Amino acid sequence: MSENEQSFVHIASVRLLLIVWVALIFGTWLTVSASNVDLGFLNIWIGLAIATAKGVLVGLYYMHLRWDKPFNAFVFLSAFFLLFLFIGFAMMDTAHYQVDLIPGLLAGHERLIAAVLDEDQRNDPTPSNTTERIPVGGLRTMGMWLFIASLAMLFGASFVGYLVIRMRAPEWPPPGSPALPAGLWISTALLVVLSLVLALAQRAARAGRRESLTRMLTVAVLFAIAFFASQVGNWMRMASVNALPQQSLFIWGFYTLTFLHALHVLAGLVPLILVTLRARRGRYTAANHEGVHLVAMYWHFLAVTWVAILIVLLI
Repeated sequence: MSENEQSFVHIASVRLLLIVWVALIFGTWLTVSASNVDLGFLNIWIGLAIATAKGVLVGLYYMHLRWDKPFNAFVFLSAFFLLFLFIGFAMMDTAHYQVDLIPGLLAGHERLIAAVLDEDQRNDPTPSNTTERIPVGGLRTMGMWLFIASLAMLFGASFVGYLVIRMRAPEWPPPGSPALPAGLWISTALLVVLSLVLALAQRAARAGRRESLTRMLTVAVLFAIAFFASQVGNWMRMASVNALPQQSLFIWGFYTLTFLHALHVLAGLVPLILVTLRARRGRYTAANHEGVHLVAMYWHFLAVTWVAILIVLLI
């Protein structure tokens, strides 16, 4: 390794990077915990604020913007602020016209109350006097889309940082770098199949096939665990050939992108398991299965993001 490359790699100390990594884990845990507390419209703002903070940490310390030219950091942080401002104006406008714009929130206080009730209460299989269908696509779906958009911004910033480093390097991968583990293809296959299984679960939920829904969700949980185990195996294979983050920027980028994705996989396991348990208890029907829809949206996003990560690492 050249002297210049080594000094560049060690701009941030290992201790500082570990502290930032712990902060990112805490932010993900906080996002999942906040989603289980009904704060109304504030849930969306809290999720966006946490995602923005995580993106800023990644940009400042993992992309080295804290030590880059001040103008580059200004442009990066301004992009976060402007996007946050744009989403805020869009949400305020939507809140003003939500009766006309959001499916399921038509006129009437009864529908507005139904939109903010706890999912367990809404999906209570106890017979009632109403047969009203609670549509998939209301406030919670809009919130999930905004959450996915914030995550896409986080991963997009990581991709840009990695590609900038790659373009500045005279040779990529650096001489002597080990090949990427073949297990990455196994991880890809597992996540693609998981996404397909969740699509089948959504189809079963729409058709009201409870046993099929429970079976598909259980299989999805197993594939999610298998994917994470496969990623651990890939990291261990890299470590076995002394391919550690401090060795080169190529290996550092590999660990950064795969760790960041695995962090969100672990966070997604929690709601996936909860939805599976609710399906076993018969909480979802053909009319009310928004929980299945939301968790599937998140995992479809993780699958697409992983394919993008693989492409970025291979090009």
